[in-house]
Amino acid sequence: MIGAGLQATRLGSAIIDSNRSVLVCLTDKKKELASNLARSFHCSVVDDWKEVINSGVDAVVICVPPYLHAEISLQAMKKGIHVLCEKPISYSTDEALKMIKVSEEKKVILQIGFNHRYHQGIRQVKKWHDDGQIGKIRFIRSVYGIGARPGIKDEWRSDPGIIAGGQLMEQGIHCIDLMRWFVGDPSEVICFTSKPSSIIEPLEDNTFVTFRTREDQLINIHSSLYQWKNHFSFEVYGTKGYASVFGLGGSYEKEKAILGIKDSFAPFSEKVIEYRDNDKSWKLQWEDFVNSITNKKEVLVSGNDGYEALRLVFAAYQADHERKSIKLEKDESK
Repeated sequence: MIGAGLQATRLGSAIIDSNRSVLVCLTDKKKELASNLARSFHCSVVDDWKEVINSGVDAVVICVPPYLHAEISLQAMKKGIHVLCEKPISYSTDEALKMIKVSEEKKVILQIGFNHRYHQGIRQVKKWHDDGQIGKIRFIRSVYGIGARPGIKDEWRSDPGIIAGGQLMEQGIHCIDLMRWFVGDPSEVICFTSKPSSIIEPLEDNTFVTFRTREDQLINIHSSLYQWKNHFSFEVYGTKGYASVFGLGGSYEKEKAILGIKDSFAPFSEKVIEYRDNDKSWKLQWEDFVNSITNKKEVLVSGNDGYEALRLVFAAYQADHERKSIKLEKDESK
């Protein structure tokens, strides 16, 4: 494991709880942080990421800032090591394409950390949709927001030299990935961001972005640092009804999935499933990664998914900058 922050704590717990994997070592430039986490996980701590990929491991988990993702991933995959890389896949689309190319050449797994696909509520909504219960999707509405922490301007997430976008890149990209999972790649985007009045200027703290598909499905996403009461919602409306997820557990409130079937005359009624246990998405993500390695099959969230989500974030920024909708042509560069 490379990195010893919050994401490393979450994924490390999933690794050590699995009976199919062993956490061998970890590293972080903050030595005390690395030592403390290694002590709690009962693994060794090493000096730097190069020592990790030279240690004979089968896989690496990359939980460092985005500007380092490509360099570390490429070096690991060239050695035949499988990679689980936190989102966004990289700092640029060019880097992402290089990562995908090497993973294909070396026949190693490249999984991107879009853990929301593994949330129980979201998986339930996907099942309801796939089973045809809500009909053909007409629109998706999603909100993902968190209250800005004191001193957020001084964090690496607010540094454009480390991450290539603001709140849309940090949280909204999860909603973009989920959009693609449900309706595929959109054909058009229009976007408005909070620049230049953002509290993390030159990055944005608020984004409203709308995508349109070739079948005229509309997807609206709002990602914000002004959501003082943390909130997540992902609502899918179809020709027969709707299926929605509210909450992610923890500070985002109890996760629940809701199914409503259209009836123009009967009283409104919904099927509601509440998930009272802890967030299992990290565990399910890790098990998918292990299964993909052992069974030589594609992961649920591939390097290509990471690239496409990143490409759509940049397209949204372009639409905002040019103050017009942008046509999204199919990318032929891959």
